[in-house]
Amino acid sequence: MASLSGTDNGKSKAMSSPLQCLVDAHQLTSQAKILNKLPSDTNQCWLVRDDGHDTENSLWVVKKLRFDSLSVDWDQLVNNTLQAEAANLTPLLTYADTHAGYLLMPYREAHNLLQSGWSKQEKITFLAKVASSIHMSPLQFKPMDLYEEVKGYIQRLENSAAKETFLSELLNLPDLQQQTVLMEQTLVPAHMDLSFSNILVNGEILDWEYARQTLPVVELAFSATINKLTDSESRYLFDCYSELQNRNESFESFEIYRLWSQLLNRIWYHVANEATSF
Repeated sequence: MASLSGTDNGKSKAMSSPLQCLVDAHQLTSQAKILNKLPSDTNQCWLVRDDGHDTENSLWVVKKLRFDSLSVDWDQLVNNTLQAEAANLTPLLTYADTHAGYLLMPYREAHNLLQSGWSKQEKITFLAKVASSIHMSPLQFKPMDLYEEVKGYIQRLENSAAKETFLSELLNLPDLQQQTVLMEQTLVPAHMDLSFSNILVNGEILDWEYARQTLPVVELAFSATINKLTDSESRYLFDCYSELQNRNESFESFEIYRLWSQLLNRIWYHVANEATSF
């Protein structure tokens, strides 16, 4: 990369790779430079400025997908994102490099909920609205089998003691099959990673790699866990969503799925700590 002003030599070498790949693909110009790294638990992301670009956009987000035990299916990610884009639920996916795993999209000036300055109650209310809009959309994702999802992440663990501990916890969780039969609800499209950092105040949602077809309360339960909501805040999220949907959801089932989501969340981060190639 010809120019990466504002970085030291070591960082310039490390950061040149994603930009050079996109310059070679004629998606960015040689004037592109990395401004800073963006926070992400799942992938590597950078805010990039390109004053030589032939569009009105000069600020871009470059994302490099991880290739390790937490890698997601590339085709599934692109398909999920393009569907959300067509429904005006996410920023335009400008370019995808299927070989190297790079995504390019315009940077949005809109703050995410973490940056918004809103009260916690306002954030939760908006989260409920976002979840409701996704669930009522025509999007179609891969169906989610929560039991197999949890078990699959446990099998990725390298630490045998941790694996045994999590398997023991899994066996002690409430039965899921009974909940699904009792509810008899149609599966809905769900984002499954509705953290406050993935929701912009303009209503757009980022990072669709974990999107699935599942029960509405599963999305709500995972949203409560991901955002570390207290019991009372989780109840508020549940009540807001139920009011928006104008139907009575099962709070008991919501609480059961919250237990499952808490276990899966802990396992995910345990696997992430073991991962070496991110």
